[in-house]
Formats: sequence, C-alpha cells, structure tokens
Amino acid sequence: MQIKYFILADYGKNTSKILNLKFFFLFTILILYDKINKGEIMVIKDLVDEVTLKNREGRNLSSGFETRDKVFFDLHDDVKNPKFAYRRVSPTDYARYCGAKVSLTYEYGAFATKFTDYFLRDTIDRCIVSIDADGQNSLTNGSVTDVSCCPVMRVNSKKLKKLKNVYINEEKDEGGNVKYYTIELGEFPKSAVDFKLVVEFEKNLSMLQKTGKTYTGFYNKKTHEFVQNEEYLYNGEKYVRVKTRDLVGYNGYLWAKVEPIKWIVRNWDKSSAYNWPEQLDLQTEDAIISGIPFSRDPHIDRIFWQNSILRAYLNGYDLYEELDNGNGNPKFKSEHNVVVEKSFLDEAFDQIVSQNTYSTEKEAISDENWNGLYIDLE
Repeated sequence: MQIKYFILADYGKNTSKILNLKFFFLFTILILYDKINKGEIMVIKDLVDEVTLKNREGRNLSSGFETRDKVFFDLHDDVKNPKFAYRRVSPTDYARYCGAKVSLTYEYGAFATKFTDYFLRDTIDRCIVSIDADGQNSLTNGSVTDVSCCPVMRVNSKKLKKLKNVYINEEKDEGGNVKYYTIELGEFPKSAVDFKLVVEFEKNLSMLQKTGKTYTGFYNKKTHEFVQNEEYLYNGEKYVRVKTRDLVGYNGYLWAKVEPIKWIVRNWDKSSAYNWPEQLDLQTEDAIISGIPFSRDPHIDRIFWQNSILRAYLNGYDLYEELDNGNGNPKFKSEHNVVVEKSFLDEAFDQIVSQNTYSTEKEAISDENWNGLYIDLE
C-alpha cells in the first residue's frame, strides 16, 4: 500500500461536500496513525538513523564540532581510497536544471559521459573540500551554487527488512563484473522531459493536476530563499515544473520526472545477505541536488559543516536552535541563521509503505530474520 498525497477538489460554496471531505481526511489520518502505531505501515524516512559525526574544521579532525545528523556528506577520509574513476559522479537532469556544472568526457570520437563536482563536508581555510569531475580533490568557495550534492545516510537494517517490495541489486560493468550493489529508496525529480512535452505542459498548465507537493530548487542569493518547484500528475506519473537557474527552457521552465532514488550500498557484498550489517551505508549513485551553496557568505560566516545551508536543508533544521541544543558548537555560530521548514528528508521520504511479509518467485537470499528483502540475481 502506498498513500501519497491528498488532492482537494474545488467545491466552491458547497460546504456540505467540504465538511464531508474534512471528516474523510480526519478518518483516513486516524487510520494511518493507528496502523503506524501497530507497526503495520511505516513512513520511509523513519528508516534513517541519526549519526554522530566527527567533522574536520581546518586540517585536522576537530573535537567539539561533532554534530548529529541523518543526512550528510562524506569527509575526505571516507573517499580517499577508491580510484579516481569510482569517485566521479554524473548529475541528474534535475540537478543540471538547478545549476550543476557539467564536464564532458571525450571517448571514442564523441562526448560520452557528463560528470560534475560534488561537496564533501571538510572545510579548510574558508573553503570547502569537494571532488571534481575528474575524481580529484578540490577546494571550493563555499558560496558557489554550481557544485552538486551526493547525500549520504545510514539506514536501519532491522527496520528495512520488514518492508515490502524492497530490492538490493547488483550493478555490473561492461565486462559483467559486479561494480557495487544498489537499493532504491525514496523518490526525487530526476530525468528530463522531452521538450515537445514541456511545451505541451506549459500551454496546458491549468489543466494539469497539482499534487500539492513541492521540491526545493536553487537558492536565491538575493532573497535568501529556496525556489520551490511544484509537482503535477499526468497519465498516472509525477512530474515537476522546474524553474531553471539560467532561465532556459520554455518561459524559464523545464520539467523533470519524479523517479526512485538509487543508492549505492557501500558496506554490502555477497556475504551480507547472511550477515546483515546493523546499518546500510548509503550514498546516492548520482548527484541529485545542486544550486544550493554550502554557506551564505564565506567572507563573514564561519564556514563549518555545523553552519551549512546544505546541512539545514538536508535535515530540516533551524541551525541556531540545533546549536543551542548541543547539536554542534554554539560558540562558533555563523553570522546568519538558516531555518528550513521542509527538508530533503521530507521531500524524498514521505512515502507510507506496508510492512507485510513479501513473497516472490525470484531467488531469495535470506537470514533467520529475513522478512521481505531479496537479492535480485538477474
């Protein structure tokens, strides 16, 4: 069962229908809360565990700057061992629309693959450590908006195994060798919509059905607010109308399709199905977010992860409130507070899913606690 969004119809002055709708929604919400309390269903974001992070503020790991976050970025220490080729990531079309810069590789006589820079959470000399399009370490000004993000999180394995229709898949290279394992959790705008359909959407915008949901786009430096991109339904699929940073597209808008987020399971191998790690260590396969600076003003703000705009957006924080409550070092607040009411967690993981046992005809690899997760061996 998946219950996504409630879409209110316009009944004008027909108050009896509105009253009936209110009772219907109240009744539905009460049922949902009852099922959540009984453990029959779960909100996807409840799978994500909070992690205590040691943060590098300067050239060494600094005590006193620990934070507790559910979604974050790697430190350089976390990614220094893989080969450069494995540290390169491509941006989604949605990330490109929001401002991600793209570098093209030239292979076999043609431009073949698009790669982008993405943030880590180390800060050195008022700069942010990042990985560039070649997989190399780089230092980046914290106020730039064309560097992308590959969110990282830890998912509770015990809770995950209770879910229905969840798959861990092998991703293979051209030679048939396993590169890594992936899992799809949550959803986010991803792929470009054909421009002919973009024009059709724009010309008939009033005829499309809004879901009532928005996704965060790029950060407007003049207003210090996030652009909000609205979601629509069309032929049973969800699409997002994206205000582009460079005002390209049709009247400054392009469209992206909402799709599952693919995460690399970094602590999984063939033996893991028999001996599950307590948490799955996940990072998005693609750079899915861009257009948001690490910090508002690197010349006067304290450029630490604890003060980052991106930290606030990913987790839905009032940063000053978090610091005052001991989530970070309150002695080193930024000059500017950041308050985010709707986070990446809220946008990507608002789905409600069943926890019923799932059976499949495909080959299942299980342990004694297995209750619905199988490995796709095809």
